[in-house]
Amino acid sequence: MLKELRQAILFFIISIVLVACTPSATTPTPTPDMTCGGYAFSDAMLLCVVQPNGMLIQTPLETQIALSGAENTLTIKGTAYVHQDNEALAQVIIALEGAVIVSARGNTRILSPGSQVTLSFSQDGRISNVSALPVPINLLLLADVSFAELTRAVPLPAPIAPPPGFTPPPTMTFTPTPISLTQLATGIPTPRPAGCVVRADWTDNYTVSTGDNISRIAVRFGVSPSELAEGNCLSNPDKIRIGQNLRVPVLPTATPTIAPTFTPSAVAFRADSDTLKTGDCTVIRWDVLNVSAVFFEEETTTGSNIQQVCPAATTTYTLRVIYPDGSQTTHQVTITIEN
Repeated sequence: MLKELRQAILFFIISIVLVACTPSATTPTPTPDMTCGGYAFSDAMLLCVVQPNGMLIQTPLETQIALSGAENTLTIKGTAYVHQDNEALAQVIIALEGAVIVSARGNTRILSPGSQVTLSFSQDGRISNVSALPVPINLLLLADVSFAELTRAVPLPAPIAPPPGFTPPPTMTFTPTPISLTQLATGIPTPRPAGCVVRADWTDNYTVSTGDNISRIAVRFGVSPSELAEGNCLSNPDKIRIGQNLRVPVLPTATPTIAPTFTPSAVAFRADSDTLKTGDCTVIRWDVLNVSAVFFEEETTTGSNIQQVCPAATTTYTLRVIYPDGSQTTHQVTITIEN
């Protein structure tokens, strides 16, 4: 009996060791394309649906998935909506189903369906504040959200009861401000000074790329760096980001330059008669175009000229031509004297 008890205890201990030593399943390392509204994740079961002003995020009900931002973390088990408010430099996380945990700046907020918290950003894009407590959802933020693409239908939850001391804003209104997928991918709103309006006469767009800065872009579009910053309402021109869209003036269409017509050089060198009798004379003629200099018998002459010659014996006459590129040619006419 004692032997059987010892065997049972040994089997139990071995079982515990085996369980403890069995490697647990690890989540894959996030890849650059596994992002959702600026948050990286490593679980392919996560669903992200882009909205006009944010992102719907849904996980299987039995699965809890963590998403990592630049300075905060979202842990979702259910459905949430991340709303991007560029004008207010804020991001609002709304719990629609299940549970949502928001962690930022050493603070953690646990959201139940119908509640929301707000992350406030400074002008340089860093998180400056986190809501002290979850508050009732602002239903107007969900007015333009489409739930049709979610894997699992989610009814709109009722706002939670307000926490003690919560005072809703005087007017719970919201004016949609479309944002680009680039802004969603960075998760950081584009800071704009209050009251600033982007130049309406600049109708072209430029996407900031690697190596760009405000001065280099300004030179490319023929404006000053300060003018480009003011035209885009940039509160800090030194903080432009790769992928950020800037409004720029339309460059004038270049008028093609017509290449000048090139007339090749030409030389005509001849004699009225190349056979003479003793005592006779003839005329040598030359016409030369597009050359730098002309020499007849090594005497400077003009491009078109004549010269009467009366050779006593057979004689060869020479015309030397120098071209614009410095090259030269020699042309000859021989007058034969017959006895």
